Amino acid sequence: MVQLQILSGRQQGTIIPVAGFPFTIGRSGNDTLQLPEPGVWEQHAVIESGEVSDYDLRGRPNATLILNSEVVENASLKPGDLLVLGDVQLRFELVPAHQRSNRMRESFFWLLVLLAVGLEIGLIFWLKAS
Repeated sequence: MVQLQILSGRQQGTIIPVAGFPFTIGRSGNDTLQLPEPGVWEQHAVIESGEVSDYDLRGRPNATLILNSEVVENASLKPGDLLVLGDVQLRFELVPAHQRSNRMRESFFWLLVLLAVGLEIGLIFWLKAS
């Protein structure tokens, strides 16, 4: 899963998860990400799940779209890419992975190890006594 981090503008610091595609960006109320900032068009850009690359960025006609300091119309997105739409800067990134806790499994494993060591010690004493 990917996300967009808003680096400038009124919504600075906000992280937007990109949950579905196509993911539209613009001023319009119909856009997935609404950015009411100067220089952002009603329908400025769209991110789609691509065939060749993982994520494709397409700018709308006549809408200026800057990707990593280069003006583009279409491009493939990679984690860490910097997008500029009007006065807004966005960073395209992967959602950090969350690891589940293994505390219960680890506790069970160490309990089994202690049980096995205890059985071995008991077996050694039993064999010496025989």
